[in-house]
Amino acid sequence: MIWLLALQLAVGPAQHYENAKQDFAQRKFSEAVSEVDTALHENPNMVPALVLKARLAMFAHRPDVAKSCLITAITADPTSEEAQFFLGLFYYVQNDFKLAISPLRTAQTLSPKSPLPVFYLAMTDEALGDATQALDLYQQADNLSPEKSLQSASILVAYGRFLFSMGRYNDSIEKDRRAIEGDAESRDAHYELAKGLDQEGDFKDAALEGERALTLPELGTLTGKQIAVLVGVAPLNRDRGTWRGKRTVWGGRAKIRATLYMAAVVAARFNPVIHAFYQRLCAAGKAKKVALTACMRKLLMILKAMLKHRTPWRTELVQCA
Repeated sequence: MIWLLALQLAVGPAQHYENAKQDFAQRKFSEAVSEVDTALHENPNMVPALVLKARLAMFAHRPDVAKSCLITAITADPTSEEAQFFLGLFYYVQNDFKLAISPLRTAQTLSPKSPLPVFYLAMTDEALGDATQALDLYQQADNLSPEKSLQSASILVAYGRFLFSMGRYNDSIEKDRRAIEGDAESRDAHYELAKGLDQEGDFKDAALEGERALTLPELGTLTGKQIAVLVGVAPLNRDRGTWRGKRTVWGGRAKIRATLYMAAVVAARFNPVIHAFYQRLCAAGKAKKVALTACMRKLLMILKAMLKHRTPWRTELVQCA
């Protein structure tokens, strides 16, 4: 009987941990917390459970709990590559770059074929201003990562961004293209590629990549009104029966609208076409916010035409439109 009870106690924490892992993978964070706490109640020094609890605490913005769990895990098992890596990652996320180096190097030593410790060491050295060391580590991480995978895509995007900051635009473009091969849905990869192509003067392809980064693939195909509704810059009615409500803009894709808003704010001051349009609307008595929304829509229509006809921005043609 005592032997059976001991066996149940030994199996219990492991099962709770496995349940917590599944819940975490399915983003059922409350259930994962409950399961991992049960596992740790039965076995307080269970290193994988401590690491998982630390990751859950980071999602919950509880850095104190995350740090405590990771230090406990490393104290219990200093040879745990997972615990060392996540402690380094924790310090990196907290911008404690110098503190991140030691656990990340330990994780690299414990698991020399894993690209992630090397990758975060590269970003840490970049943050500390050691460009030579960062460049070498980025290349190591690239060599270690599996080809055409989501992990490889993330590494290549950061590597390409670093090369871009060094003025190595062609190398940056090559990394971004490889990242897209690994993850065609990566907005970061499309955005970084757009930046590189723009720097090299390839404005047509830069515009297309910028469109993909904004996750608005419909831009070159839908009508102006459909695009405006999709982004949320079209005036929509609030009519009920015979009652006519005030027309307002709402709905649509918030992230794109926010980006478009900032572009319109700058363009209304410095772009000759949009500035003249904005001033004309204000002079006609339109409220400034209404005029700015109209500028957003005008920018969107210009961008639609540029993509449809695959032409760069040309002020003289826009002014004639």
